[in-house]
Amino acid sequence: MAWIDTFGRWIRIVAVGSLPLLASCGGGGGGSIVGFTISVTVNGLSGSGLVLRVNSVQSLSVAANGTVTFASPLPTGASYVVTVASTPSTPAQFCSVTNGTGTIANANVTNVAVSCSNVVTAAYVVNLGSNTVSQFTVAADGNLSPMTPATVATGNDPSGIALDPLGRYAYVANDDGSVSQFTIAADGRLSPMFPAAVLAGLNPTSITVSPSGANAYVTNEDGSVSQFTIGATGQLTAMTPASVLAGPSPASVVIDPTGRYAYVANSTGNTISQYTLAADGSLTPMAIPSVLAGLTPVTVAVDATGQYLYATNFDGGTVSNFRIGAGGGLVAQGAATVAGIQPLGLATHPDGRKAYVANFGGNEIVFMDGSASGALVRATAPNNSFVTGPIALAIDRTGRFAYASSSNNTVLRYTIDADGRLTAPTVTVAGGLFPVAIALR
Repeated sequence: MAWIDTFGRWIRIVAVGSLPLLASCGGGGGGSIVGFTISVTVNGLSGSGLVLRVNSVQSLSVAANGTVTFASPLPTGASYVVTVASTPSTPAQFCSVTNGTGTIANANVTNVAVSCSNVVTAAYVVNLGSNTVSQFTVAADGNLSPMTPATVATGNDPSGIALDPLGRYAYVANDDGSVSQFTIAADGRLSPMFPAAVLAGLNPTSITVSPSGANAYVTNEDGSVSQFTIGATGQLTAMTPASVLAGPSPASVVIDPTGRYAYVANSTGNTISQYTLAADGSLTPMAIPSVLAGLTPVTVAVDATGQYLYATNFDGGTVSNFRIGAGGGLVAQGAATVAGIQPLGLATHPDGRKAYVANFGGNEIVFMDGSASGALVRATAPNNSFVTGPIALAIDRTGRFAYASSSNNTVLRYTIDADGRLTAPTVTVAGGLFPVAIALR
């Protein structure tokens, strides 16, 4: 008997005489199925709508605190990744997973935990031309209202922002070689930490935080990635070594949902650097340290299932599509998808099937569907939304709203329809000049 992984579903092969028969794991096709279940302990849940997912095939709705179990077992040797597919609402909550990744080892998995807590939903917009971050509360309909104060100061020429998974801390990459660090109050307001900033590399361009909330990573224009640990109260501390090499002019960095792999878009090298993460979060280049992308890759994003990576190619007018293979290596999925004129911002939907691309030169946001291979395909018309010089995109954790920053110093809120299209835009003044990045809490 043997098991094979067919696109996320484990199939048992049983030999009868000389003929192989297939039996689906967790199915009802006859005969005994040898497999092990994954149970999750949920606490702090007070809202409705929590959905958990294991790998890309099983979803589980959770209505109350306690222990829940995914229906279909997995065989020994199967890897698993438990993620939050949909966060609770009414009240709005954030939920984090601990012990969510591993490999089945001849026993049921019982140590996965999900912890939920109430939050004030907030949005933060980085203003490159004003050296500020605008801070907004987010209403139930997704609309933005400025907080008091409406902005907080950063370093010079801020370019990127990232929050920790629990929404307690915010970090802003500044072109002056620093990272501003903030605590986030219960009402969403930002307050500078002490110290207010730490040093990164030369001309930081973007920042991300690992899914565990233990590490932060900053791309620097000098061809490096700075790596930090995040302390108990949110302060960043440079790791040893303080940075690792990337390619020429790295523009953005992303960590896959399992927290095992990191990817960096090298804008003048036309490549994607790829790394593994050690237990302490330090980056190590993979055996094949980079793969080719398109012309001027600027933004990378991983889908919610952790199976695919996408990169916008600014001067190529395309989106490169990759499958995340065994060990994290990227495998190109056919030709790049035509996106439009100067694709810049990129955001994937929590359902793992949709993505949105901001075409800066085309003055539009394009909606794309994921194909069976994972490659993105432009949805059938109408598939775009007009906006002047869109830059950054973000989608809320419920998948109901999308936000886009514009070169005319505004932020647009869209409703995401059931078919994925963006409708009913409302416009908010960004509160600063040239808003280049958005983060949602």
